[in-house]
Amino acid sequence: MCNVFCGKWKLEDPGDRLRTFLEGLNDSARDEVCALLLLLEQQGKSISPPRAIQRGSVFYLFGTNVYIRYIFNGDSTILLIDGRRVDASMAKVFRVFRENIIKPKKPKSAI
Repeated sequence: MCNVFCGKWKLEDPGDRLRTFLEGLNDSARDEVCALLLLLEQQGKSISPPRAIQRGSVFYLFGTNVYIRYIFNGDSTILLIDGRRVDASMAKVFRVFRENIIKPKKPKSAI
C-alpha cells in the first residue's frame, strides 16, 4: 500500500478495498492517504476530533481531500474499511463539525 509503516498498530485491509481506492488517486491524494495511514498506525485510538470522529463502531479519519473509514479489532489491530474522496456535502459536514469542536460558540451573556 504505502511504503513505510513502523507504528504500534497493525493495519489490515481485508478485501484490498483501500488498495483499490489508492490505485485510482493522483499522487497528491495518494500521499495524503499514506500520511493518514501512518498517523493511524502510530497513534491509533489516541487520535481525537476534529481529525477523527466516531459514528457507532466506525471511525472516520479525515484529511483535506480524502478520508478513511476503519474499526478497531482487538488490542492492536485496525481493520481498514475503505477510503473515499471528500465530496462537497461531506466537506460541509466536516467543516461545521470542526468549527464547533475547535471554535465552540461562546454562550450569550446573561445580562
